[in-house]
Amino acid sequence: MTDASTTHDAGQTDLSPSAGISLLMVATVWKTVSGFLVPYAAHFRALGWRVDAVANGATRDPGLLEAFDHVYELPLSRSLRDVRGLERSRRALQEILETTPDIVHVHTPIAGFLTRLVVRRRPLDRRPAVAYTAHGFHFHEGGHPATNAAFLTAERVAGRWTDRLVVINDEDETEAIRHRIVPRRRLVRMPGIGLDTRMYSPSTVAPDGPARVRSAFGIAADVPLFAIVGELNRNKRQQDAIAALVSMRHPGAHLVLAGAGQECAALESQAHGLRVEDRVHFLGVISACGPSSARRPP
Repeated sequence: MTDASTTHDAGQTDLSPSAGISLLMVATVWKTVSGFLVPYAAHFRALGWRVDAVANGATRDPGLLEAFDHVYELPLSRSLRDVRGLERSRRALQEILETTPDIVHVHTPIAGFLTRLVVRRRPLDRRPAVAYTAHGFHFHEGGHPATNAAFLTAERVAGRWTDRLVVINDEDETEAIRHRIVPRRRLVRMPGIGLDTRMYSPSTVAPDGPARVRSAFGIAADVPLFAIVGELNRNKRQQDAIAALVSMRHPGAHLVLAGAGQECAALESQAHGLRVEDRVHFLGVISACGPSSARRPP
């Protein structure tokens, strides 16, 4: 666990603003970078660091092109069955690491393991410090034993190649210590990933805000209205919410889905097939500037 040949002490790196540090942020898909890492990129770039990003779809996001010094494409998916994608991504990471970043900060399990493996195989004198942030371990109570065993083994193996393991909740900290994924001195607990709760305060909502939303969709004030915020994918199970809407005792209840994703067309088709298309509303992606692709009733 403490094999000195696999990692080096990140504390030895000069992190002062004048040091010209190069930081590479890695994730499986661009949405992780866009949703979580842009503020950190701004922080470190303000210190004079070079901050690059790599993820699947990253080069197609104008916001990321602006937020980072350089953005690289990673042909990786969230499926371990995508063997070709894994191999192409391994080669891509090898090439990207030739830019010799000082620090690699990686997120998400698949990209996390693959990146640390590629870094591990670099010559020791050209090996960057590696930090891995676990946004929730993929082994957990209630998980399938085989799946838990696979992910736990991967985390323990890759832990040997990790200079800092960052966890963001009590459960992951406990599990990291229990399974000795990294030595205690390399484990860092942060209280969440950063959230400005003021954005969600009731005081930010105009007094007539709820009424205006209902009016936009033609929903009366006394009609039940439910909302789900999240990417439209099978894991979020919006399809179950649409099915539940049909079985509700109140025949006029409405459902608003805020988000976008590959399941959008299937969910619209489901709502149409269940004859509730007039009560299921697709709001699209919400930003500070408002909905980017809202589907509103005529």
